[in-house]
Amino acid sequence: MAGASGMAQNLAIGERTPKIKVKNRMEGAVAQPAEFSYLGFVHSASVPCTESLAMLANVAEQTGAFNLIIFTKERASAQTATSLRRYAEGGRSEVHTSAEEAFTRFGVNYAPFGVIVDKKQRVLWFGDPQSLDPKRVLEILDNHNNICRSRK
Repeated sequence: MAGASGMAQNLAIGERTPKIKVKNRMEGAVAQPAEFSYLGFVHSASVPCTESLAMLANVAEQTGAFNLIIFTKERASAQTATSLRRYAEGGRSEVHTSAEEAFTRFGVNYAPFGVIVDKKQRVLWFGDPQSLDPKRVLEILDNHNNICRSRK
């Protein structure tokens, strides 16, 4: 627990996320509002990043329970397009390149890093997405009322 809090000091379970200005959407894709969102901080060349994104995208597609908002510090390039384009489809997901502000505002110093939020932008979970599996993701979403009960 101490390790997680040291990595993202700007986050606390049940509290709202920092506000950020979204500028560079890959392909111009905009995810539709959803009950829950997964905010993913990634590097396109990182195998752990791409593997965790693929798992989460699969869960999101199968369940329709949440959308994916992906941030990378990288500029749009052939490499980012190859690795991240499938998440820039709009509807259920979007990708933001050159998103240094998002990393800074959330206190993210490494990738992969993820945050699950509800529609009010309250943090339900944060940490290394490699620690998640489909069952754990659905447990977090199912327990959102207990997590945020005191924040309503």
